[in-house]
Amino acid sequence: MANFVARLSGSFLLTLSALFGYYLNYGILTFRGIFLVPVTSPLNHRVQFVFFIKMNFFCMKMILFLFFSVLFFDCQPSVENEDASKNSAPENENIAGTNASDSIKIFDHFDDMQHFFSRKNDTTYVINFWATWCKPCVEEMPYFEQLHEKYRDQKVKILLVSLDFKKQIDSKLKPFIRERNLQPEVVVLADPDANSWISKVDENWGGAIPITIVYKGEQRQFIGEQFEDYQSLEKIIQSFL
Repeated sequence: MANFVARLSGSFLLTLSALFGYYLNYGILTFRGIFLVPVTSPLNHRVQFVFFIKMNFFCMKMILFLFFSVLFFDCQPSVENEDASKNSAPENENIAGTNASDSIKIFDHFDDMQHFFSRKNDTTYVINFWATWCKPCVEEMPYFEQLHEKYRDQKVKILLVSLDFKKQIDSKLKPFIRERNLQPEVVVLADPDANSWISKVDENWGGAIPITIVYKGEQRQFIGEQFEDYQSLEKIIQSFL
């Protein structure tokens, strides 16, 4: 609004200047007609008439040009506002992303996440396949939370691979993570062609969940059933440390 008022004021001053110039020239011409050319001379009337028409036409064009210039530039987006909106967007994104459940990675194809199963280093990886609709999975989830809390400062990495339906990520999976405040990393595998990737996870897997893969380097173990308690899970982890 302030920019509009400033432009309007400037245009108004320019218009006054144009009108002032018009009347100044008209006054000079009148003076010349009175003192230099006889009043009754046809030349005097003809010159004044032609000048009057031209100056009026010029002033009208100038006024219209200034008026529409103000309207046009006022309708242009403000660069400052654009910069402000661009700068504020990342802040909103960061605020929304502070909750881990809002930044879940979704893999539409198993091949895109296959690297999780073949890392060559001295870290012990614990990969659990689960879903919110799987009762045994939910029952053993506290064991992985406890494992994460106890070994968070050691070279133990826990990855929870959710097989929840893609359309239920917002309605079920994210609320589940928020309510339990899950700290281990959660990703979603949404590849519908399970028969093509189940054997890639482990040849002993028949497709039922929960299952857990534990590996470090070339050492690897497949657990194809629910853990009865936390101690049974930790015992396997300790064999890798």
